[in-house]
Amino acid sequence: MKVINISTNEVQYCWTDEELKEFFKTELRFLNAGLQNPRNGYSEDDFIVLKIDDNSVEVDGIDTRDYPDFCDAYMCGACWDDGTEFTDVEIELFCDNNETYVYEMIMDEQLYM
Repeated sequence: MKVINISTNEVQYCWTDEELKEFFKTELRFLNAGLQNPRNGYSEDDFIVLKIDDNSVEVDGIDTRDYPDFCDAYMCGACWDDGTEFTDVEIELFCDNNETYVYEMIMDEQLYM
């Protein structure tokens, strides 16, 4: 998930729901620590959380002779659920942190070849 702070446009990445919960717990505590009136402080509403659009994932490099390893296959593109495309860096980060998901997408793609 891509987490964007609305007021600063800072971006963080969380790869699991647990990481997202921990991010909000830590980040909101940090942001609200210096406020004189924490009641009017930051909340989860001050962030945009984008998830991957599963239908937008593109994979390439599938060689069916390499089944079931598909060691040359890779995710080459995807979009966030708001329609924005992953950058090259986001693809790399996503693949490094979600190997099982990417492998499942490769397996799904090769079934329909």
